[in-house]
Amino acid sequence: MDKPDVNLLLRPLKAFQRRTVDYVFERLYREGVKRFLVADEVGLGKTLVARGVIALAIEELWPRLAELKRINIVYICSNGDIARQNINRLNVFDGGSGDSNHLAFATRLTMLPLHLGKLDENPVNFISFTPGTSFNLRSSGGIGDERAMLYQLLAGPWELNRDRHRRRIAKHIFRLGVERGNWAGYLDRASRVIEERGGIDKELMAAFLAELEGNGGVRQHFEELVEAVSARLPMHESRVRFLGDIRRCLARVCVWRLEPDLIILDEFQRFAHLLPADYEGSLPKAHGDSTTSPKDAEELFRILTGADGDRMDPRVLLLSATPYRPYTPRADTGEKSHHEELVRTVGYLLGSKEERDRFEEELRAYGEELFQAAAVGRGVRPDVVNALERRLRRVMVRTERLGAAGDRCGMLSPGLNATSPLATEDLAQFALVDGTSRALDSGEPIEYWKSAPYLLNLMDHRGYRLKERFVEEVRAHTSSTPLAQAVREGADALIDWSEIEQYAEVPPANARLRALVALGQPDGASGLLWVPPALPYYRATTGPYAKAGLQDISKVLVFSSWLIVPKVISVLMSYEAERQMMAGNVSSGRSYGYSEYSDRARLLEFRMSEGRREQMTHMTLLYPSITLAAMIDPMSMSRDGKVGELPPDHGTLAAVRDRVQKLIGPLLPADSNPDGPEDQRWCWVVLALLDQRDQAVRQWLDSTDDKLSWEKMVPARLEQGNFATYVGNLHAIVKGEDAEELGRPPDDLAEIVARIALGSPAVAALRALLRAAGNPQNVDDRVQLLAEAARVALGFRSLFNMPVVTAMVRREHPTDERGYWRSILAYCVGGNLQAVLDEYSHVLRESLGLLDREPSSVASELASEIAAAVSLRTVNLELDEITVDGRSGGIGLGERRRSVRCRYAMRFGDGRSEREGGLEPQETRKEQVRQAFNSPFWPFVLTTTSIGQEGLDFHQYCRHIMHWNLPGNPVDLEQREGRIHRYKGHAVRWNVATHVVATGLPDRLKLLDDVWAELFRLVQDAIGDDDELVPYWLIPSGRYQICRHVPLYPLSREHARYDDLKQKLALYRLAFGQPRQEDLLTYLQSRSSANPGNGFKPTFINLSPQ
Repeated sequence: MDKPDVNLLLRPLKAFQRRTVDYVFERLYREGVKRFLVADEVGLGKTLVARGVIALAIEELWPRLAELKRINIVYICSNGDIARQNINRLNVFDGGSGDSNHLAFATRLTMLPLHLGKLDENPVNFISFTPGTSFNLRSSGGIGDERAMLYQLLAGPWELNRDRHRRRIAKHIFRLGVERGNWAGYLDRASRVIEERGGIDKELMAAFLAELEGNGGVRQHFEELVEAVSARLPMHESRVRFLGDIRRCLARVCVWRLEPDLIILDEFQRFAHLLPADYEGSLPKAHGDSTTSPKDAEELFRILTGADGDRMDPRVLLLSATPYRPYTPRADTGEKSHHEELVRTVGYLLGSKEERDRFEEELRAYGEELFQAAAVGRGVRPDVVNALERRLRRVMVRTERLGAAGDRCGMLSPGLNATSPLATEDLAQFALVDGTSRALDSGEPIEYWKSAPYLLNLMDHRGYRLKERFVEEVRAHTSSTPLAQAVREGADALIDWSEIEQYAEVPPANARLRALVALGQPDGASGLLWVPPALPYYRATTGPYAKAGLQDISKVLVFSSWLIVPKVISVLMSYEAERQMMAGNVSSGRSYGYSEYSDRARLLEFRMSEGRREQMTHMTLLYPSITLAAMIDPMSMSRDGKVGELPPDHGTLAAVRDRVQKLIGPLLPADSNPDGPEDQRWCWVVLALLDQRDQAVRQWLDSTDDKLSWEKMVPARLEQGNFATYVGNLHAIVKGEDAEELGRPPDDLAEIVARIALGSPAVAALRALLRAAGNPQNVDDRVQLLAEAARVALGFRSLFNMPVVTAMVRREHPTDERGYWRSILAYCVGGNLQAVLDEYSHVLRESLGLLDREPSSVASELASEIAAAVSLRTVNLELDEITVDGRSGGIGLGERRRSVRCRYAMRFGDGRSEREGGLEPQETRKEQVRQAFNSPFWPFVLTTTSIGQEGLDFHQYCRHIMHWNLPGNPVDLEQREGRIHRYKGHAVRWNVATHVVATGLPDRLKLLDDVWAELFRLVQDAIGDDDELVPYWLIPSGRYQICRHVPLYPLSREHARYDDLKQKLALYRLAFGQPRQEDLLTYLQSRSSANPGNGFKPTFINLSPQ
């Protein structure tokens, strides 16, 4: 196995990232620093920096491989999804070439016994853990697979299978929460995996048994549990404690056996409590010394990040944009202050109390100098600032994008800062919630009312006192006269389900919500199934993408501190989108109500009638013609128009039609009867004829590999058989075996094929994958690309098969039901689908870490992501139907909650879908929601709370952020906005495209080149800076900005709070490391000029690599 090519691995890094990598490596491997922190601002690619450090570390350690035996890279992150994602990004060997001489996996620390054998076989290993499952062990019994493995490990040494009675009890103890009928499967799987991997490492097994023996109470505890089970005594808590104890013993042994060389702690502030508090981080040196036996998670973590005396100490690289609380308001007295967290973190990095004390002295001197400088109106002495910066740079660096923007606004502009005026329905909402709250004595409702409408309908039954009391009163049939009167008088402010059934309009009834609708759901936006491309290849002249004001629409990320808000936004905006899409719809001769959604016909089914395939024209959407994808490129045609103008879609279609005519002319019969009827089968047959001589197409359709098999990509079993028949029919044409007589080709066949070349999801997907993968010529690679393009096309089939989408598309491009495929082609052409997929594929290739992968691997990863995003299942959220009896005046609450489909707008969280298109209901995970929001496809609006968003990005198609509620401090405001202010974000790409359209696409672009890679190179040459933050993160002079929207009510106290927040945002960095930050900032505010911060600019702490 060759060591990785470091120069190749470092090539994708931007200049400032490469400078950071070199700086960190020098500190860790040349200057003896053991722990180092990269605190780059959110969105600047800390994972890529870590990957560069890993590459240099492996190169450094490689000559010592015979001594070390293996190089272990350990990655620890608190989020399991991010851990699994980033372990692949950090793997410097993963070029998709199938090299098996390294190992990369995410696991639990206590599952390591299953992997140790493989670790010893490989020179380099990448292992990922999450601290919650690997270090906090005592209070949890672990997962089923973990306990099954432990059972198999101890079955022999502890004689668990000595007799039938003991075996039954032992299995019961280890089974814990697993269903009795499933436990045997867990045990069999564990036994099989252990056997397949050559058994458990003998050295580890011996150490584990010794560890258990050294903790004699563990074995005794087990025997007591055996007796308790036999006596049928309650023992659940005791059983969990026992399992936690043996997991802890195994974890300690695994830590010693792992022997890491480099440890990456990502977003470590989430588990900062594990860092040693004694600064020196003294560690046990001899395994088995009972006086240093770990007692808790912190001790276990200390062992992992320390040394065992036989190997060099591991280097620890910490990653976090917020390694300590950058700002602590006076009100947050229950939390550690910014000053305390900074001192603790820096003390851990410096590694000694003496160094920490010097740092505190310099920090104190800086604070005193700030006060004195502000008092007399002079600058802070440079020597004071420089001393602090020098000490910190020994163990940490931080790059900020704001430093690249001359005005420090960082391409951020104020958007909407006021709500729309109050409307009559808003006041009706207040009257209802106020009257209800008074009747139930549930507190002041003004903040509820300001945040969301229809609270009684949409609040969950638990979590809000108002709704809890309301449900109790109604269900107990003891609703007080005041409550009944309040609901009766406010009945018009409730959601009437009968109106939902008829797709009647439900007004927003909330000023903030109206402001969001105006921004995120402008007139006509519900007709857009994807965000228009930043660089369209032509101009739409008909359909929804031709409507004024929609060409540069962007998604909206909403942050709220109220849990009810994400639900309200999702329900009301998604319902309104569906209502608009269904307007005037009649399907199969009848109209349908809202609840009859599943009854509507789906027009892209693979129907059979008397053994014949009824809708082979579906294949125009699903078959990835490699001839059309490789020979026709709308991107190259867009250069033919005038500079600064896009050609109209009909002009591009005409040009494509001329090329198509030359391609299909030789394939058409010269002797067909000109008076005979047109044979529509030519529309798909001609695609097969075009590809008859292509070896990759033949090899793909002949393949029996399940991963490549086209017919097995359809998820519903009932459809697989029919689809296989459809595929077989097309396959026969490709092989020249189908002798079926065809009639006269349609007169507009060239026009149809031109539309297929531009708008077929399959052809567009294949062209995008060819572009992203470097247009490989290897047959095996092209086979993989064909299969992946077909997979993406089936994802689009799911989208266009949704009844609400069908209704909208057929309204925009009318056809009969059998001609729906023509409507889809017209829609996709108008929507510039090729430009959309080209842009999305370029973004994904970098965001998924695929730059150095092989073409087949690139195609597989891209297709999986695109297909998942485009076919995201609708999530159902529930509301209560509340009625008022006209006679008695009593309040009624529906026995079952009503379900509303949400897709246009969604909340960031898990949800459940309804039965859809033959598919069973299933869970939609929040990571799938984020995946779709980071795509051009729905949802267009995502609402979330601020909790747990560190490390997550939402920037790829979003440049609008709305603060539904103001955060408590300026750092939270900055962190929220950092979610969408990132590498090659939507605003950045629009500015790049605008620049290029104004100057014209470069002539050096060739057929199937990655157009976006070339655009960024072009703009980099024109306006880029030395750091390369411009143009990849910032284009300060660009028209498109990150827009901050704060919908404030007129005359509310929030105006003053917002002004104060903005001032503190400009100044809080000045108070770096100081106790009582808010008092200091208040003082600095009082001394600052009308443009806060400018006079103090030289005093901002600069920790960029020098």
